Amino acid sequence: MRTEDQGHVVTRIAVDTGFPPEVVRESYLAALAELSADASVHIYLPLFAAKRTIARLRSAKSESANQTHSSNLDAARDEVLSGTQVAFAATSHDCPHPRPQQTPQRQVAALA
Repeated sequence: MRTEDQGHVVTRIAVDTGFPPEVVRESYLAALAELSADASVHIYLPLFAAKRTIARLRSAKSESANQTHSSNLDAARDEVLSGTQVAFAATSHDCPHPRPQQTPQRQVAALA
């Protein structure tokens, strides 16, 4: 996935979940790296990473809503990112098969 496509996906998830884009980006890249580690087919990894990111963020937000302090969003952010900090550098040779170009709107729309 191209970097500009990742930017659109991250922005859309940030708007939908209410989390800051930098938190979404970290979570998305971590999910993408986790999924890439064992994947033999890479074509749908961006979609699965986006779904995993949305699920983590929504879960963290619902847990923070159950707590009484307003500073719990930071705790939720830490929970989402804990254990998922993985260095990820996407290159064009990560996937041996060409990926069809799909707009980020279609990828995110498919998540709903």
